[in-house]
Parts: sequence; structure tokens; C-alpha cells
Amino acid sequence: MELLLGNPAAVAVWRELVDGTAEGSVSCMSLFEIERLGLRGAISDHQTLLDGIPAVCNVHWIYNPEILSAAAGLSHGLGIPAVDSLILAAFRQRAPGGGAGRGSAFHRRATRRPRADGARVPRL
Repeated sequence: MELLLGNPAAVAVWRELVDGTAEGSVSCMSLFEIERLGLRGAISDHQTLLDGIPAVCNVHWIYNPEILSAAAGLSHGLGIPAVDSLILAAFRQRAPGGGAGRGSAFHRRATRRPRADGARVPRL
């Protein structure tokens, strides 16, 4: 949302991602939230974000029961919404010492979609 609001720090990071001078990671749940907000009319042209983000960031897909169980505990223990706890649990599992290093199935499932001809990646 900060990018859409024109926050200078968010715009600077987006430019680095587009230029390839920085590497980004995003949860599939963040993409879900963008689409949900777009369908509600809270984000105009949400499809541009849904096309652009995977073109410049690694997308982390939630696929195993350990992440779901950890997320349930985080949501309950910290009192945070389910989606936030799923995002946090997935990234905690991937973090060093979190159980999913570079050779893990979780890391291999992180994908960065190659830019297709005509993919709209807005330069800000």
C-alpha cells in the first residue's frame, strides 16, 4: 500500500527491484490480499501489481502443514490476523535457523516468474 501511496522509501525499493539491483521476496498471501482489495475496489488497476510483483520478486508459496500449524500458533499467541500469521510463519521457516535453508523444498518452491513479452512492470 505504501508503494501505491507514493511513499518515497517504497518507490525507491520498487525501482531497485525493477532495475535488478535488489532482490525481493513476497508471500503468495500478499498477492491474495492485493487481489482481494482490488476486487473490493480499494486498489485501482490491481492486475498491474499482480503481474509486476512476481516479475521482480521471488514468490513464496505456502504448501506444507508445518507452516499452517506454526501460523495457527502465531495467530493465536500474538493475536494477529490469519493472513498475517501465514505470511510470518512462512518467512520464519525460510529464515536461517528456521528449518528451511537453500536446499529445502520450501526454497525450491519460491519462484520468480520470468518477464513475458508485454508484462506490465510499472517504473515509478
